[in-house]
Amino acid sequence: MIDTRLITAKQDAKAAAAALNDGDRACAKACLDDARTALCELIDEGPHMKAGDRFDLGRDYRSLCRALQSLHDNPGSHIGVIDICDRVTGSLSRLADRWTT
Repeated sequence: MIDTRLITAKQDAKAAAAALNDGDRACAKACLDDARTALCELIDEGPHMKAGDRFDLGRDYRSLCRALQSLHDNPGSHIGVIDICDRVTGSLSRLADRWTT
């Protein structure tokens, strides 16, 4: 069974990338913050998971934190943030696939 927070985080990371592609930084920040919060809750309160899965979630959480910080620090640039969002979305998709098989 899959924890819905994983799906929420994946969808929010994907929405952040889409918002940045549309030039909506405020929406992207909100989506990144929501994704980060969902992962934090999943890591702290979620089901028991393999050490590798916990490591992957921690890496994705740190990546989202860096992306959010980058949006705050570099108002004119967001290309790297889109890449981070895409990478996290892919990582969470692979994790969701492992949890459902």
